[in-house]
Amino acid sequence: QDYLYREIGGFDSVETLRVDTRALAEDAWVADRVRHAELVYMAGGDQGRYVDAWTGTRLAAAVEEARRSGAILGGTSAGQMILGGVVFAARQGSITSAEALRDPFDPALDLVPSVFALPSAQGFVLDTHFGARDRFGRLLVFLARARAAQPAITYGLGVDEATAVLVEPDGSGRVVGSGAAYVVRLTREATLVAGRPVDGLAAEYRAVLAGEALSLATPLGAMPPSVAVIRAGVLDPADPYAP
Repeated sequence: QDYLYREIGGFDSVETLRVDTRALAEDAWVADRVRHAELVYMAGGDQGRYVDAWTGTRLAAAVEEARRSGAILGGTSAGQMILGGVVFAARQGSITSAEALRDPFDPALDLVPSVFALPSAQGFVLDTHFGARDRFGRLLVFLARARAAQPAITYGLGVDEATAVLVEPDGSGRVVGSGAAYVVRLTREATLVAGRPVDGLAAEYRAVLAGEALSLATPLGAMPPSVAVIRAGVLDPADPYAP
């Protein structure tokens, strides 16, 4: 992990723990190392492995204890997705926007409760690689499905590649990097039917560019948001991404 010293700096020591089984996630030594960390950063890969191996374990409790003690938590790709209030687990493989819009109950659309209790993100479902992989449509379906199970889920937040949202404990934050973060909130819900395209779902959204503020407490901000509608499985606008 020498890049942490060269490109970020300020660290006295760095440890990498590959915890990919529940046995390791219940290991007392692993939990102790995490409990005393000042920064816990979850790598990308397979969020289903996080969900299956970490949920409800000694390690998950240690991550929460570290957070309560002031540690910074973060993640990339799968490691970011597990930080929301509802997680797309992807245990049946990934799903594209077109597939999710065509069938909102596709077996691959695998949503589960959060792995960690992050207060500022509990009302969100998160997504990654957002513009590069055209994930706007699937995030709207994630949000609609998540709200049906947990009405406290209010927003979707999609983050571009090479981009991050830095959030303070009070929920205030900013976007950094080379892309944008996208906040979505449903304004009209629709009845979702297995095997049938999503129809009538509407949302408001905001693209937050690098350098701009993004508060998770009021993520849509004060500016008038843009509007997206799904009709017969087709997203309008077809290209909702910031230039």
